[in-house]
Amino acid sequence: MNTNLPSLNTAAVEGDYALRMRQFQSTGDSKRALLLASRLLDQGQVSTKAFTAALDALLWATEDPRPWVPKVERAYHGLSSRQKKSARSLMLYFYGHAGLHEQTASFAPRRYRNLMDLAFVMSAHIQLGDLVQARHLVPKCLLGIKRAEFAGMKLWLIECLADFYFNECSQLANNETTQ
Repeated sequence: MNTNLPSLNTAAVEGDYALRMRQFQSTGDSKRALLLASRLLDQGQVSTKAFTAALDALLWATEDPRPWVPKVERAYHGLSSRQKKSARSLMLYFYGHAGLHEQTASFAPRRYRNLMDLAFVMSAHIQLGDLVQARHLVPKCLLGIKRAEFAGMKLWLIECLADFYFNECSQLANNETTQ
């Protein structure tokens, strides 16, 4: 599959790749978007813009991003500290989408600036059985439900709370039956 793009050796070319990936996403051409994402991630060091575009393509075009984990991690570790900071939320989403709960939880922000970060981290803590950490997020989820503009986000946060309370009640019931 020829994408008619030169090799990746300048920021301008990386920007061209990022633009092309977004164009492929808008036209539904997931194969080409993934090809370009792969080429970008294979480079030693990429710009934040290119890394972000590659992760966007992966999140959009793959049902199971786990095969991409080594490539994404190599590219992430090649970013500068400042670039890593700006890519943290995308790494959180990537790991959450891949079902890698420990890695998702490790990217939990100190302050939650958006509800998607909160929902991914809450889900990760619940899946890990870390109800102590999840309990700290319950008030934030309740507030998030009130503030969410989209019904899908409200439903996700409600589901997180339902899972939390189900697991907490199950844990209490198990403790009572073993005593």
